[in-house]
Amino acid sequence: MNHVAGKLLCLLFLGCVVMANGRENLQKDIFGQEITGSNGKKINFSQSELKGLKVQEAIQNLPLKTAAASQANGLKTPFTAKVDNLFSIMGTSIGRNSMHSLDIDKDGNTELICSASTSGFGTGNYWYIMNYNPTDKTWNQSWTSTVYSSYIKTIEIVDYNNDNNYEILLGFDNGTIEIYDPVTKALMKSYSPVTESVNSIICADADNDGINDIVISCPNSTYVLDATTFTKKFTINKGANYVRVGVLDDSNKNQIVLSSGYIYKLLGTTLTTEWNFNTSGEGYVELSDIDKDNKKEVIFAQSWYYIYVYDADTKTTKYSIKSDLDIQALTMADTDNDGVDELFYGDGQWGEVYCHNSATGALMWSVNNPEHGVTAINYADLNNDGNKELIWGAGWTSTGADYLYIYSKAQSKLLWRSEDIVGPFYATATGDVDGDGKNEIVAVSYESESGYSSGIIVILDAETNQLKWKSNGNFLYEVWTGLYDVCIADVDKDGNNEIVIGAGQTYTGEIWIIDGKNHTIKSNHIFSSPSLSEFYSLTVDDVDNDGQKELITVSSSALYVINPTDWSVKWSVNTGSTYSGTILRSADVNGDGNKEIIVCKSSIMIINSTDHSYWKSTETNYTNFDLFDVNNDGITDIVASTSNGHIVVLDGKTRTSISDFNPETSSIVSVRVYKTGNSIYYIYSSNNKINIYQNDSNCSVSQSLGNNSGDIESMKLYNCQPSSLEIIYGNSIGVHRMYLNIMSVSAGNLTVAAEENSQVSMDINTSKNWTLTIDQDWLKANSISGTGNSTIVFTAKANMWAEKRTALVTITGDGSNSQLITVTQNGATPVLNVSSNSVAIGALQGSTNSIDISSNLNWTAVSNQSWLYLSSNQGTGNLKLVLTAYSNTTIVPRTATITITGTGLQPVTVTVTQAAGAPVLAVSSNSLIITAPANSTKSFSIYSNVGWTVTSNQSWLTPNYSSGNNNGTITLIAQQNVATEQRTATVTVSGTNNVASITIIVTQDAGIPILNLSTNTITINKDNTGSFTIQSNISWSVVSNQTWLTSDVTSGSRNATVTLIAQPNKTSGLRAASLIISGTGVLPQAITVLQDVTSAVDDVNQSPLFIFPNGSDKDIKVNNIAANAVISIYNINGKMMICTTAGSTSATINAANLEKGIYAIRVNDNGSTITRKFVIQ
Repeated sequence: MNHVAGKLLCLLFLGCVVMANGRENLQKDIFGQEITGSNGKKINFSQSELKGLKVQEAIQNLPLKTAAASQANGLKTPFTAKVDNLFSIMGTSIGRNSMHSLDIDKDGNTELICSASTSGFGTGNYWYIMNYNPTDKTWNQSWTSTVYSSYIKTIEIVDYNNDNNYEILLGFDNGTIEIYDPVTKALMKSYSPVTESVNSIICADADNDGINDIVISCPNSTYVLDATTFTKKFTINKGANYVRVGVLDDSNKNQIVLSSGYIYKLLGTTLTTEWNFNTSGEGYVELSDIDKDNKKEVIFAQSWYYIYVYDADTKTTKYSIKSDLDIQALTMADTDNDGVDELFYGDGQWGEVYCHNSATGALMWSVNNPEHGVTAINYADLNNDGNKELIWGAGWTSTGADYLYIYSKAQSKLLWRSEDIVGPFYATATGDVDGDGKNEIVAVSYESESGYSSGIIVILDAETNQLKWKSNGNFLYEVWTGLYDVCIADVDKDGNNEIVIGAGQTYTGEIWIIDGKNHTIKSNHIFSSPSLSEFYSLTVDDVDNDGQKELITVSSSALYVINPTDWSVKWSVNTGSTYSGTILRSADVNGDGNKEIIVCKSSIMIINSTDHSYWKSTETNYTNFDLFDVNNDGITDIVASTSNGHIVVLDGKTRTSISDFNPETSSIVSVRVYKTGNSIYYIYSSNNKINIYQNDSNCSVSQSLGNNSGDIESMKLYNCQPSSLEIIYGNSIGVHRMYLNIMSVSAGNLTVAAEENSQVSMDINTSKNWTLTIDQDWLKANSISGTGNSTIVFTAKANMWAEKRTALVTITGDGSNSQLITVTQNGATPVLNVSSNSVAIGALQGSTNSIDISSNLNWTAVSNQSWLYLSSNQGTGNLKLVLTAYSNTTIVPRTATITITGTGLQPVTVTVTQAAGAPVLAVSSNSLIITAPANSTKSFSIYSNVGWTVTSNQSWLTPNYSSGNNNGTITLIAQQNVATEQRTATVTVSGTNNVASITIIVTQDAGIPILNLSTNTITINKDNTGSFTIQSNISWSVVSNQTWLTSDVTSGSRNATVTLIAQPNKTSGLRAASLIISGTGVLPQAITVLQDVTSAVDDVNQSPLFIFPNGSDKDIKVNNIAANAVISIYNINGKMMICTTAGSTSATINAANLEKGIYAIRVNDNGSTITRKFVIQ
């Protein structure tokens, strides 16, 4: 590539980068829509264009901001340190959730009180008080709160308790109300009256009882609270963003007005709805008497286009004002001192702030709003010139800058505009930068102008905390990646310190050397050739011992050592690619006489400055570090913090851990070491607090200080004295100075003897007031409070117990860390005695006895037998131990051993002997019933502690065991009872040891009645007889329904054979009779008897006649007959059903029409007759 082509390509690349960046920096509104075109033209939108769009969260490039997590469970004591806000930013959404102008401290000057946000759209999380500076004619923050974990929804300033002083009331989204003193800014009280967001607070007599109330509106309800206790007096089931209270009609009673469109009158506990003046949804509402009739009108601004002025007395609209855009602020203020308020409102997009005559609605004047959207409007004399100024916040509805404007109507000009500085302040440094022989504090912000300009530099007087100089966002040109570090050093050897910053112009590394006196850039260099990416950390030191300090800086992937005289890179080392916060130091950490460069980028790197070799830790959870000789070996150690709450001390020579503490469970973002005397304190930042760790027993936790407190390079120890130090730290809203008094004690653990009035002492070293508390009443101190160094003598009551006991002594001081001292008292000589070593106890269930234990220690008691129960298995001191026994079921005595053990003593044993039990023989039942079938069984249980036998007096009943010992189960087995009567047997259980025998009566059920017949049909043979058999275990009888048929027996019992006798059948056809056989307990049974004509009846067994199939329901075939034979079929009653003549020696008869049953077929063949039976299925 030739030189010209290379230049053109480079220019093309830079142009693309700038265009891309310009595109990224196009301003957008809260819905993410661009509100400035590429030509800079401002864009507004109508309601229909914005309808349905979702508000987007503003996203700041704050790569190291982490959410707060729970602290480790440990012995931590809170302390409240004095903190000065040295420099604070205005934040975003200025005044959106409240803007007030009042002389809150009654010093004759009007203060401006505003809520603000560290980022985002309208979510207030801190607030501040501003005062006028007549010297430079600016308004500055005189006090700034901490950053709250909950959102501030409203601020009200009122004398709610009638003490003639204002109080500042903050309402939060979690339902909490906090009350602050306007002079000291101290939190006076905190209440949680509701569980929903406190949107608005008013102090007024809402229930018309003559006493002021606190009225709060919430999303779902509005509450009237007692102004003394902040408890609920009344609840209105309608919520709103804003609530106002005033007299609106001739009743001269206060009414409650909600921005959701409702007016209520509350008289005591009686609520009436007076009017629903608006049904179009939420808006802004104010009350003002605009027509001087001593009744206030309702001024209501819709979110879009219209402002209505209502006369609530007549329930009419007086007039309306139409706006061009959405309305985002409304207030009433008297601008011309005529006693009537004017109406102010602001546009929600690019627009103006308007002032209207409230009586007529006419526009009086307006002021252009240079930024997008109005947060709030106020009108007050803020500079004591006798004229009121118009104050408004702007920019909250866009990604652009947020400003506070103060405009003079009298002079028709803008008096002041705030600056938009974006935190966090990731770096601070101290030193004399202007050559006045005094130290300054230098800090840098991350960005400015909502990220559209570079971070700023702040120089503060370290003695007075006053601002000496502040750069603007263009001083360091196009630092897109933010400022993370600042150093103070004499780089050019002119005898004066310079301010050195390493960052990047666009995405190329750049270093600035700044004159702290003249506030000019002495020199700077963009590292485009060779091309180095933006820098994230920088330090200044002579690491190669050549007499010239080098600039050591770290980019996202490498460390560079740079010569500041010609900006050449002397050498570099690859550090690994990461954009996490980088910490950079130089020191001799291995004792070789040469300085090493230590880098923390998740891992710890120790880089040798002579051969550029390095060591890198395998752990990747390091967040920050300090350098200090912790173990007094003359070599500097590395004290590092981790993301999982540890503080690790590393030996720079061996690269091993000297010690490892774990004061937190969440990330420790920075750590510094402070030593006074022989005590080492680890000052660390975690969970937005700065804590002081001495050991596991002494860790003091500060109040919450705000997001990003102490991040990266923002926490520095300053003015360290033997008993005090200061901490300069930055966070998301500014630069702060914490004043710490360090309290130390001569010993953290003390031991005192067991005897009465034993004493031990320790020394307190502090310059401030202190207070001492003890958590045990057996230990007393000669003093529980004092000032300065003191000797404390502890006196103990006698310890009667053998065990040691401890007391925790807590010493707290004014604005200092706490000290926790453990006092251990030795135990007395151990004693463990029992009243008896041998005890007898009865044999019965629940028998008891006891022993007395005499002891001065903790003891345990254990029985080696489960049948002996102890009333207590452990105790302390003297006790009557009750012994309870289960029943001794044996016939011999038994023993158990109780072992009583105490620490440091031989166990004591007690033998317990239980008496023998009486001989026992019992059964589970004295009567049993067994069923009739064969092998039926029945069981019973024997309860015994002796031997026993079992016998039966009947052979049909036998036991499965005839003898045994102790408890057992016997099963009785019975033979079948064929009789229909019950039968009984006696079982006798006999025992040894002269116990009485027991008899059991066993009854077997009667057998089931049986009546079985050998057949149910009989055909009388040729000798006119027939027979059948009866099988039965009951009495029975036989009855014939025909006189021609009789039986040889008509009754009987048990089994029998019955013979039938029939008279000759002289009829012309087959005849039938029925026999009925009956018995007790069974159903009667019948036998059908058929008799053919007596003459010419052949023996059926001799006939060749063949009928098949027998059982058919269709055709029946008859074979072996003569031609022309007559075939007749009869039913069981003798009725002829079919008659036909055979055509040959076989015939087929259709039986389909015959019902199911038994039939007889008769064949007449040349004078002979043959009869057979067959069945139709």
